[in-house]
Formats: sequence, structure tokens, C-alpha cells
Amino acid sequence: NPNNPFLGSGGISPRGRSKAEWVTVVYRVVWILFGLMILVIWCLDWFQPTSVAAMIADTNAQAVEAWADAGMNSSTNRVIFESYAARSRLELSVWTGAGLGMVYTFTVPYRECHPVFFVTAMIWTFAGATQLIPFVFATSKYVYPFSMNWQMGFFDPCVAALGWFSFYASKVGL
Repeated sequence: NPNNPFLGSGGISPRGRSKAEWVTVVYRVVWILFGLMILVIWCLDWFQPTSVAAMIADTNAQAVEAWADAGMNSSTNRVIFESYAARSRLELSVWTGAGLGMVYTFTVPYRECHPVFFVTAMIWTFAGATQLIPFVFATSKYVYPFSMNWQMGFFDPCVAALGWFSFYASKVGL
């Protein structure tokens, strides 16, 4: 049955999955694990937002809380603070949804997964560009590289490369 879950492209041959298909399995598992990790951060962002900001900013929750309290003192600062909170929550929800949505690809025949791999590779490509652009275009005092750009500037392009390989391998049936 070609639609049987977990059997790849309509069934596993006597030799098993191809090496290319195993690469796509690794890619999907990385996505799912990333989605689970971001889900935890998403939940924390609703219930303990200062702890998430502290983790990302490499500081403590008290420092973030003091900054947030100061930001709430005027109507303009409150709107700016709210815009950062909304952006953070939106980004976390999108990454969580995309990561956990990758579970569904295990129910689709391998050779039919290439549209999903295309979209997810594009996501990681833009994420990588977002991390690397500040190194090239530090155009103002607000656009500059920081520590997370160094870390994710390596990780994101590597996952993007896995995504593009998965897209190609699924598309041509490697």
C-alpha cells in the first residue's frame, strides 16, 4: 500500500531506505526536536516571560523584569514593549508549528514530501540569512551582530542545506 505510514515511497525495498531518504529522516527528526524545544520556550514565554528573555539575553530574570517595568512607565514605552512581546510570541508559535508539523511528513510517501521540504528549507534559508546579514550589513547602531548571530549563523544554514538536499532527494527519488 503506497500510503502506508512510515514506509517511505510506497514501501521499503528489500534493501531498505536509501541513504538519501535516511538523510531526510534525520532532517525531519531535527525539525521535530527543534519544534519540541521551542514548544517548551513558547509555554514559558506565556507563564514566565522574564525567564525566556533572560535565557536569550544571557542575563537573569530580575534584570529583565527591571527593564520591562521601566518600559511600562509610559504609553510609548509600553507599546514598544508590547511589539517585542508580540513578535516573540509569534515567532515562537511559527517555529513550534513548523517543527511539530513535520511529524505529518512521516505519513506521506517519501517522493511526495518535496513540497514540504521546499518550504522548510526556505524557512531555514531565511533564518540563516537573518543571522548572517548583520555581519555584512551592520548599517546602523540598531543593526549589528551579537552572540546569537554567531551561534545560529552556523546552525541555520546547516539545517537549510539539509532541507535543500531533502527537497532535491525527494523530488528526484534518490
